[in-house]
Amino acid sequence: MLNLNTLRKEIEDIDKLIIECLAKRENISTKIGEIKREMGIQIYDSEREKNLNSYYHELSLKFNLDPEFILKIFKLIIKKSRNVQLKN
Repeated sequence: MLNLNTLRKEIEDIDKLIIECLAKRENISTKIGEIKREMGIQIYDSEREKNLNSYYHELSLKFNLDPEFILKIFKLIIKKSRNVQLKN
């Protein structure tokens, strides 16, 4: 039988993975920003974000998660990625 502390440890481990993935995503966003500047491409790409939102919606349904919640999370993540690309 799992106890509360064991389950909390599992949550902490998952949270650590999420943070590691966000750090990796930010590093990649920085590189994307550099490439976009070199190519003279705008940082904001509304079509790309529209496609990503559809992708996130589909994934949320696949994993039985609330699509509205997932889209809110990714809107924040994408906004941060855009800001990272603009700063570098």
